[in-house]
Amino acid sequence: MHSYYMFKASKSDFSSLSSVPLPVRASDNIQGEYYQTTLSEQQQLWSVIKLFYRQHLPYSKPTFKDTVILCCQEKADDKPIANHTNLLQIDNILAAVRIKKIGEVQLVTGLVVKKSARGQGIAHQLMSVIQSNLLESECYVFAIASLTDFYQQHGFIKPHEVDNNINQLFKKHNNQDRPLALLKLS
Repeated sequence: MHSYYMFKASKSDFSSLSSVPLPVRASDNIQGEYYQTTLSEQQQLWSVIKLFYRQHLPYSKPTFKDTVILCCQEKADDKPIANHTNLLQIDNILAAVRIKKIGEVQLVTGLVVKKSARGQGIAHQLMSVIQSNLLESECYVFAIASLTDFYQQHGFIKPHEVDNNINQLFKKHNNQDRPLALLKLS
């Protein structure tokens, strides 16, 4: 079993942020009980998230403005992680995905599953968990060719119309060495 946690900041720096909500456990969407964290815990958790990305997807640079959803391994006794301080251990994190707000729309980015956990359907589970959050506003993804089918399984299609901010960002990131597909959640 896995637990899912959302790390979302309402401000761009820790000094003005009093708490970060982290759902305890979510099976269908990211709703549930919330943890209140101290400034020190927020900084530690953010450091762990950045380290996870450096280890497993080095070109992805999470920012504090991103919403980050983590998939964590539950303890052997099949109980969810008891409190947010256990998240501070990077070994508990199996996968992560980021949702960036770009103007009035969202961009799914930085979906990564650590190598030892691949092939177990964790990425599919993570996409299912965040689905309701993605439906709140237009949502896009820049998919590498090998992941186009994966995202299409989760409702993303090639769009007829594209938000201007997303289109500009796509042009910036798309290149011949690593072509991307621009997809929109239908």
